[in-house]
Amino acid sequence: MGSKAQKCIWMEAGAVEYQLCPLNLNCEKCDFYLQMTQGCHQPRESADYPKYITFQKPKIEKVTFQPGYQYLPGHFWFKHISKNQMLVGMDDLLWKMVCPPKGIILTDPGTHLQRGSCFAWIIIPNGIVYLKMPLEGRVIKHNPNLDDKRLILSELREIPAEDKWFLALEVNQDDLKSIESLTKHEYTNHVRQDCDKIYQMVNSGYSKHSSSPSSMLEYGEPEAERLILEKQTFIALLNNLTVNLVTIH
Repeated sequence: MGSKAQKCIWMEAGAVEYQLCPLNLNCEKCDFYLQMTQGCHQPRESADYPKYITFQKPKIEKVTFQPGYQYLPGHFWFKHISKNQMLVGMDDLLWKMVCPPKGIILTDPGTHLQRGSCFAWIIIPNGIVYLKMPLEGRVIKHNPNLDDKRLILSELREIPAEDKWFLALEVNQDDLKSIESLTKHEYTNHVRQDCDKIYQMVNSGYSKHSSSPSSMLEYGEPEAERLILEKQTFIALLNNLTVNLVTIH
């Protein structure tokens, strides 16, 4: 007798109305998973499809510049761990935009990733956030702190952004030469300008105020620490902040 099919991870995230998984979450063998990770499948929006995204309020003073990290425009960073190997992560401002997550899916070790291809998918209430590679590289390992099977939201909030790296990569030195990292002054201005963009968008009538319970409250954030934007506005804002390295469906 065959095993009972589970809900697909994309159904769990609300990206599709109905999709079961007969492969025991062996996603790399699934054609539907391939379509989703390549952005080929668009969710069908019904009349009651969630139109708003809730996220944490970013604070300039909480975003720090750590020595030894290469910060890029778009709020990603690299850290060298050997001559041809580095960690890739994103800063606290971008984490604020995608918290609280319901889960994180990471590319399998051994996968060769091209610049601009998806390397991680963050499942948030009402959407899937696609993270794209800033450069080419081969995946060596995952960050065990972000392994979906171990993910505990209350613990994730306490982990510094610098320790929430996604993948360790093996990269070509020639590719690294094409990456222009930001100085501390440039990065600080970058964060300040993008925080201003977020506040301006929220104050321009695109936000929604709601006193109803939300996943953010379940995550332990007071209402004053959360922001709510209309979904299409949130998508446009996220693409602008991240130089099109992050998309959401």
